[in-house]
Amino acid sequence: MPTSIVTSVQVLNAEALRAAYETRQVVHEGKSFPLVYLAHLLEETREASEIGRHNRVLLLQTGQDRLAIHADVLIGQCEVVIKNVGQQLMRAPGVEGATIMGDGSIVLIINPLKLLQREQTKALLSGTATSVQHTANITQPTSTATVVMIVDDSLTVRKVTSRLLERQGYEILIAKDGVGALELLRETIPAIMLVDIEMPQMDGFELIRIVRNNPNLQHIPIIIISSRTADKHRELARELGVSEFMGKPYLEEELISHIERLVELNSSARN
Repeated sequence: MPTSIVTSVQVLNAEALRAAYETRQVVHEGKSFPLVYLAHLLEETREASEIGRHNRVLLLQTGQDRLAIHADVLIGQCEVVIKNVGQQLMRAPGVEGATIMGDGSIVLIINPLKLLQREQTKALLSGTATSVQHTANITQPTSTATVVMIVDDSLTVRKVTSRLLERQGYEILIAKDGVGALELLRETIPAIMLVDIEMPQMDGFELIRIVRNNPNLQHIPIIIISSRTADKHRELARELGVSEFMGKPYLEEELISHIERLVELNSSARN
């Protein structure tokens, strides 16, 4: 989606998103944004949306048109070159173009606000679409998977690391800087944190200081993963109580070994 139409990106917990689905809206700065599940809007599925502990909702606005989009996954933001889609798709509603990503995959660029005038969308937003379930299924966290928080401003690092750890059976929380990490920590305390140093708004060292000074969080093992590997960075990390310091690019086997060891040690110490 074009960032020009994105007013805000909200992270809602299960209770907040369930309430939003019940009223079919998200209120932001006094304005009402009609809420819709993206897969329903695109008619990809008629299944009810699933809600986890942390849910991404994009608030879109152009002029007086507003829409709140609940998406399964929000990967991030990047600059792309928009290309024409050709005769086959040029009249497809809501499609503004396409782009080729770094890995060679083709991604459509859509503007959901341009779908507001469709009869299907009007029925969806008004609750008269009988073929679509609007009440979301709340998936309670019954899994006992170990929670790992990844804090890094690099989209590539977040994606690669999260996929690596998900394959190992870990549950992942992702933040692109220290501010985002603190927001997540208000709701969930992870078993371990993987933290970069240089990030916007709040860097890794500042985040670690806050965590170590919080009695409820100071026990969390922290691994720094950074391209800044000078002695001064390592020394400051030791002073702040960082558990391990790894350079980029890291070895996957080494990272997994550190996580397993530190999580087990911390669990044993707290028991």
